[in-house]
Amino acid sequence: MNLDIDQRKQWPDELQVLLKKFPRNSWKSQTASMSQFWLDKHNEFRHQSRQLIVVSKNYREKKFQEQELVKRLGSPLQRFLSHLQGHHSIEDDHYFPRFRATEKRLASGFDVLEDDHYLLHEGMSEIAEKFNALAGSIRSSKKSSVHQRAADGCISSADVFFKRLLQHLADEEDLIIPLMLEQGQ
Repeated sequence: MNLDIDQRKQWPDELQVLLKKFPRNSWKSQTASMSQFWLDKHNEFRHQSRQLIVVSKNYREKKFQEQELVKRLGSPLQRFLSHLQGHHSIEDDHYFPRFRATEKRLASGFDVLEDDHYLLHEGMSEIAEKFNALAGSIRSSKKSSVHQRAADGCISSADVFFKRLLQHLADEEDLIIPLMLEQGQ
């Protein structure tokens, strides 16, 4: 099975061992405080992602121009990327090593999740760079065609990033929430 984030649909059977014991449809009735906190954090990222996707969609539908896109994306995008960076740092530095040591059968899955983080962080950097190019283009009063190309580049990068992020969140939950439930967390 291909574990590349752009190809992955689910974990291979050997990484679903705890998910089969604790399927998603059982989580609500079994979730303890730590696993619920994790799900709440991920749902917050999903909510913020949807809000940013709506802004992009509205721009594509020509509901506003590039200048308004910068205003609507600026602060929410910066907060989102910063929050996600912090979340991933905590996972990589604290949780994943602990989980890997606790449940060795899932170690390769945590390796995949860490690889996802590297790829996602590259995407975050790309989005920030392209957003800054768009904002700079508008500040410099260049032609509107330059603004449009910069906006299109930013939104295209964001499209790829959000698709990957949503896949990653689901996969991470499928690995971690059953492990937490197994441990009573």
